[in-house]
Amino acid sequence: MSERYTRLFTLPHGTAAQEAPVFAAAGALLRDNSTGIVLAQLKLKNTDERAVHSVRVKVTPEGRDAVEHEYRNLDIQQGAYFGDREPVPFEGTDISSFTVSVERVVFADGTVWPEGRETCDVDGALPPLTEEKGPEENLPDDGFYTQTGEGAAEPAENTAAGEEDPETAENTAAGEEDPEITEDIVSGEPEIYAAQPAGEADLSGADSRKTKKSRSGLIFAALAAAIVIVVLIACGVQFGWFGGNAETAETTAGAESETAGETGTDSEEGTAASASAVLADEDEMTMEDYTTIEVSRSVVDAVDDDLVQSSIDSMLSSYATTETITEGTVAEGDEIYISYVGTLDGVEFDGGSSDGTTITVGSSGYIDGFDDGLIGVEIGSTVDLDLTFPDSYSVEELAGQDVVFAVTVQYKTETVTPELTDEFAAEYSLEYWGEQVDTADELYDYVYEYLYTYYLHSEMLSVLQEKQTVIAYGEENYSLLYGYASDELSYYASYYGMDEDTFASYYGYTDADAYATDEATYYADMIMLLAYIWEDIDLGEYTDEDVDSALEEYIEENGYSSYYTLDEFKEASGEAWLLIFEGIQFKYDTVMEALEDRVVLVDDEE
Repeated sequence: MSERYTRLFTLPHGTAAQEAPVFAAAGALLRDNSTGIVLAQLKLKNTDERAVHSVRVKVTPEGRDAVEHEYRNLDIQQGAYFGDREPVPFEGTDISSFTVSVERVVFADGTVWPEGRETCDVDGALPPLTEEKGPEENLPDDGFYTQTGEGAAEPAENTAAGEEDPETAENTAAGEEDPEITEDIVSGEPEIYAAQPAGEADLSGADSRKTKKSRSGLIFAALAAAIVIVVLIACGVQFGWFGGNAETAETTAGAESETAGETGTDSEEGTAASASAVLADEDEMTMEDYTTIEVSRSVVDAVDDDLVQSSIDSMLSSYATTETITEGTVAEGDEIYISYVGTLDGVEFDGGSSDGTTITVGSSGYIDGFDDGLIGVEIGSTVDLDLTFPDSYSVEELAGQDVVFAVTVQYKTETVTPELTDEFAAEYSLEYWGEQVDTADELYDYVYEYLYTYYLHSEMLSVLQEKQTVIAYGEENYSLLYGYASDELSYYASYYGMDEDTFASYYGYTDADAYATDEATYYADMIMLLAYIWEDIDLGEYTDEDVDSALEEYIEENGYSSYYTLDEFKEASGEAWLLIFEGIQFKYDTVMEALEDRVVLVDDEE
């Protein structure tokens, strides 16, 4: 049976864009052999210390107009990868390569890159995607979008490059799957095109062991995200997180993978280890002196009033409500729900009508004059808009024609964000932050301490990782982690109808061994580091019961206690996941808190 996807082009590794805080670490041009559709699949990385909420990229196929795509409702921490499960489909099939640039980044604190743009409501729908076009090009696709260039779609079938289809705007505005993509492209196949669920982090990154880039902020979220798939694990499929980067893939794939048959290891238990790692009976590492842990003062100074307030604003936005307004008039910037009928010489034309869609007035991307004609219209009323298609319009029957759109403004929506009051803080602090406070002032103090500790511990971990030198990996744990990553890769490769080496190459690796090696070494290094420090500074003995108690708390906090007993949860999660939980999450906070008195803040070098 032939593979579902054919790779046509690989984006050069580490493609940067305008010094953006997000860059394309990897990318590929794929053809869906089932539908013929060509798509770009990108793996993006956040290099900024701020969490990323959304990213707008411009993907330009060779010889074609650029396509703008927005990754929304994210929570991507520094060093993490994302986007690789949300491809960008193109119109036409004769595409051989593409370039990509990052156009806009909205951070979780509401700030925007490039700097100087206004703060965005990070939890609301961002403005629809519209390209920088002239008035003759900025037209809707469902009968009155501009469709130019080779392979332009017929009306009402496919959305023009980089623009939202009004019929699906309600779904895609909130980061949900585009029905056009889900139904027409996927056609029941694995959800390689699925948009990321709102509010969930894409935890698909693994950082280079060589560079020791800290991603401590992802550890706990990654463990939580992994349990979302625990039902699949319980059914015999055990996997964790996607990961890796080009540098690690190139530096760790020097040796051939040892198969289970070659090493005499039971492959069914997923314990085959890579020959590129030095294995021994036990973990062995050395550590430079860490009596003093120098942390850049700028790291903790970043936790200021603005950052705290933006975090609180994000909390408030998450409890915002939407009100339906059925009276008044339309103004620019309003989000309105409309229906319309387009006629040419008194006859309704194909693709020119809609029973209902939501637009933002002034940035809908519709035909020139459409938005302006709605300003001042009474909500609930119908207005006739006399408009003209441009001579260059791709549908010959409509090019240069005078048409009438009868548009009914059914209602508009307004987002109402609550204010920070003592009552709000008392009601929602536990739910949102996991800490009960009773006043707005207490909430502010808590958020400050939370952010300060997060930034401090993340930087401390980076410093400690730089001081660590791994000599050998204990074969038992390393092989377990390697098998865990291998099983993950095998599962997804099979899911998408690919062999494992091909699937690994889409993430910037030379083969499946490089992928599994990177994942295994990262977690093994972290487990080894925390275990070494725990013993070195004598944090005391702990028992299996202590770990189980922490695990029960984790199960309760994440809402799994309704579905699993402790033993059922442990069985479903698998030995490797439990190893990571005990080796990292169980120890991390305790170790970092114990080392805080060793921190010395230093000024950045000029």
